[in-house]
Amino acid sequence: MTEGSEKAAAAVEFAKWMATSEEGVKARIASGTSSAFPAATALRPVAQKVFDTGFYGGQDLYALFEQAGTSIRTDWAWGPTTGTTNTAIKDRFGKVKGGGTTLAEGVKAGHDATVAELTKRGLKVEG
Repeated sequence: MTEGSEKAAAAVEFAKWMATSEEGVKARIASGTSSAFPAATALRPVAQKVFDTGFYGGQDLYALFEQAGTSIRTDWAWGPTTGTTNTAIKDRFGKVKGGGTTLAEGVKAGHDATVAELTKRGLKVEG
């Protein structure tokens, strides 16, 4: 929402509905472009019922996600340049299919952008 929007309250209600209700999760996943794994644990069974896992060979992605989630440390945090890193990687990964770059080059671009941003912020980077 833009600052000063007259529809801010409606936007908040919509976002809450999308993230916390069974109907919202079903609608989001049905679009075919959204995350299949809600942060709200109570809504994961709802998502599992409506998400098409055909692309993944029918694997039980939810069991895999739950298992992987247990390995995330509770003291983990995003780095100070996560946005810069993600943008650089996504920009390159979007060109892989057309042969304009490789995954490895995309990861390297993310590294280079991160180092440049940290340096720009006055932080010393080694390695």
